[in-house]
Amino acid sequence: GNEFFDLNYGKSLTVDINFAEMNFSDRSNSIGIVTGMGLNFMDFRFDQPLTIEKENSTGKIIPVYLNSDGLKKSKLTVSYLTVPLILEIATPLRFNSKRLTLAGGIIGGVNIGSHTKIKYSRSKEKEHGNFNISPLKYELTGRIGLGEICLFAKYGMTPLFRDGKGPELMPFVVGISFPNVAF
Repeated sequence: GNEFFDLNYGKSLTVDINFAEMNFSDRSNSIGIVTGMGLNFMDFRFDQPLTIEKENSTGKIIPVYLNSDGLKKSKLTVSYLTVPLILEIATPLRFNSKRLTLAGGIIGGVNIGSHTKIKYSRSKEKEHGNFNISPLKYELTGRIGLGEICLFAKYGMTPLFRDGKGPELMPFVVGISFPNVAF
């Protein structure tokens, strides 16, 4: 079952950084296509005092229950190199001088690493490995934005783990982004 992969949703975070973004739009800037390249970091914080590992005999992902005394966090982190292809439409609707935009598309990704991290009050353990994470992913995305702030959702169309090697989970992310802010 998947019940051991229950998450603490308030502390499970996803960060996307698009370091090479390209935009193509029509003359009126009403319709555009966004593509480029980026990085995606997904932290899955476990709700139970456990971590995961590969079982030696089968190679499947199994839970390993931890001593909860002093346990501060336990998580799985997965990183991807991503390429988005998103159609963006700027509606004629405005609030003050900001246009309402709608967007949808697909994001492809290649797994570039994963690790587990267990943090106790006085120590931490980090284990790098592939943990049967699917090497490729693609997800659908939908976005609605007003000015610099955008609400988005992403739904994974490929399972997080390889077929038969872990729980069958499809990542789903909802959040806020600041698409046009330069840091």
